[in-house]
Amino acid sequence: MHAPNTVRGMTMICHQCKAHNLATDLTCTQCHSNLAGNAAQSTSASVKKTAPQGRSYYGQIASWVVICVFVLLYKAVLPRLIESPLWENSTVFGIGVALSWIAGRLIGKVIAQKKAI
Repeated sequence: MHAPNTVRGMTMICHQCKAHNLATDLTCTQCHSNLAGNAAQSTSASVKKTAPQGRSYYGQIASWVVICVFVLLYKAVLPRLIESPLWENSTVFGIGVALSWIAGRLIGKVIAQKKAI
């Protein structure tokens, strides 16, 4: 077995003789077995290991829903019910949107956990 090639750290180990080869080699330099099939197998195996089981967007969806409800309440409903200059304050509005986003993410997390069970 020869030393691993250090060209950019890209080496491939032969599945038959365990020799180190360039990642661009099509056949093993020692036993001449096909490395292309080995690369496809190792790539698909690594993809299977790192791919998430089921990516959920519940947190993002819930955040947008909660923010929309907050904006609707803040701009349309509450000013008609309560007379206050508070409804014109952009700082209060910004804090409300941020808290709505956090609440939506937490709600989405709870929904995702319930669906996973």
